[in-house]
Amino acid sequence: MTRGSAGKKREAPRPRPERGGERRWPGRRTLAAVAAVLAALALVARTERAVDLVGASKRLRVVTVVSSEMERAGKTPRDLVAGNLRLLREADRLDPHDVGIQVALAGQYMLLGRYDQATATYRDALAIEARPEIYLNLGNALFASGHSDEALDAYRKAVALAPRLRRLVPGPMRQSIQRLTRPARSARS
Repeated sequence: MTRGSAGKKREAPRPRPERGGERRWPGRRTLAAVAAVLAALALVARTERAVDLVGASKRLRVVTVVSSEMERAGKTPRDLVAGNLRLLREADRLDPHDVGIQVALAGQYMLLGRYDQATATYRDALAIEARPEIYLNLGNALFASGHSDEALDAYRKAVALAPRLRRLVPGPMRQSIQRLTRPARSARS
């Protein structure tokens, strides 16, 4: 320690390492500042994500209302379905992991008769979350596009997960499923 002009003790300056010498770790203040900046960035990212999720949810809600009104009226105007598809694609961009968006998107493809796109989208939804209703809808898309064997497999999975869905399987497919899932009779007579 050295004495300053007022006679107070002060610390002697620490020598800086020479080039190629030992490096010093940053001080506590520097680490605290870095941690604060990282925390702020994480908060901004979480806030942006929350805004995206809300935006996706709003778009899905609009599509649900419009689709319900179309169904109630018994009409499927192509321009309204095209608007729904645009909203759902935006929602999917904002929240690609929302299974509800995938299911709604596939449903719109079904309304337009784009069964191959509906099939692919239902499969995307199943990759996010395997729900029996999605298997049922996948079966409907496959059946509509003429892929009966694949449709039967999807219907089987739906009914295995939720037997109550059996009544929603189309007639010829339902009979095939009933034959395959009927319990064996006992050997006693």
